[in-house]
Amino acid sequence: MTSLLVENRLNYGMPEPTTVATIRRKILNFPEATSSSNGGNVLFILQTGNQLIYGPGSYLRIKLAAVGGAAGSNRILDNVAGLFRRLIVTSSSGQEVCRVEDFGLFMSKQARYHSSKNRYDNLRDPCFLEKQVTAGQPHVYAIMPLSWIPIFDQDVLLPSQLMHGLRIHFDLEEPVIAFQSQAGAGVTSYSVECALQLDCVTLATQFRDAIEQISESTGLMLLHKEHHRTITHPSSSTAQFLINKSCSKALYTMVIPRHTGSINNALTNSVGSENYPFVSAQCQIGSVFYPTSPLLQEGAPTEWGTKEPYYYIQNEVGRSFVNAVPYDTFYIGTNNVQNAVFYQSFMLDNDYMSGVLLNNSRGLLFDLKTHDNTSRRLDTYLCHLRLLRIFRNNVVVRD
Repeated sequence: MTSLLVENRLNYGMPEPTTVATIRRKILNFPEATSSSNGGNVLFILQTGNQLIYGPGSYLRIKLAAVGGAAGSNRILDNVAGLFRRLIVTSSSGQEVCRVEDFGLFMSKQARYHSSKNRYDNLRDPCFLEKQVTAGQPHVYAIMPLSWIPIFDQDVLLPSQLMHGLRIHFDLEEPVIAFQSQAGAGVTSYSVECALQLDCVTLATQFRDAIEQISESTGLMLLHKEHHRTITHPSSSTAQFLINKSCSKALYTMVIPRHTGSINNALTNSVGSENYPFVSAQCQIGSVFYPTSPLLQEGAPTEWGTKEPYYYIQNEVGRSFVNAVPYDTFYIGTNNVQNAVFYQSFMLDNDYMSGVLLNNSRGLLFDLKTHDNTSRRLDTYLCHLRLLRIFRNNVVVRD
């Protein structure tokens, strides 16, 4: 532009550059109660005013104290999300924005399958992934990325009309599930002190006013991924069950198999899945089967027999990077890192807008067969899109 002005001997003053954001800073938010113990809950009510929040830049800081068991005995915490049994996020006007049941179980798989190996390794220490806690320690610190909460897991600035007054509610997990004992008695109790470090952005006045006008008329539209959980207890080696969840864009489903005897046992990892158990796995929506022919494994899981399911599932995750699920944690991993799941994508490509329709007459039907009749529990998470239409004093939720 400058060269054109010079060549044509024009005298023109360039306008001042327009800045969308005027301030970006981290702001601490504290929960309603200073400290919470197992069996209780942690509740945040965000006080961010007219600032927007960037989820990937925000995190939850946790100060953890665990007691019980023999002096010096170590406790394994699969990841810091394992402290939380349930997550519920509601708007200031009371609408439920997102919910994740068995949050620690879900994140034990989601954080590995949907993170690159480098990212996962970088988070291993601060996020307490597969780390040790010693009973009787004064306290330890851990970090949980706020992007682990579905509404914050997107690369956009979240509007103040939704964020201010947003309620983030965590139910704390029981010690026997949250921790694993390496020796002796398990952790009998624990307490946490939490704080949210929010990545906040203040917009220039003209942009803030424009967004406010939209929220007062047609409403701001925001999409995020929601995860619907279903529990199944097969009575035999065959598990056939139907998920009747109405949604316009179902993206993928993940079935986590676990032995029932390991779930409430202080000596085992309650969120660790068993070695891949399915000799036949398939699901169906309407007249379409996924995969077209059942995914097969001959007999009990072996090092060679589970290679095709592992490869198939890694392809269904559909990531271009190497994730944090190596093969030896899919079949022959120890009980601290068992990651076997049945995973099926419904997306036509990597664009999450290309999901499939589900409703009461077009449900998701599973046909799973295992190699034995061992008592097990199947937790199935269905990921789908949720649309929020955000008004100044209200939020309309649509699946």
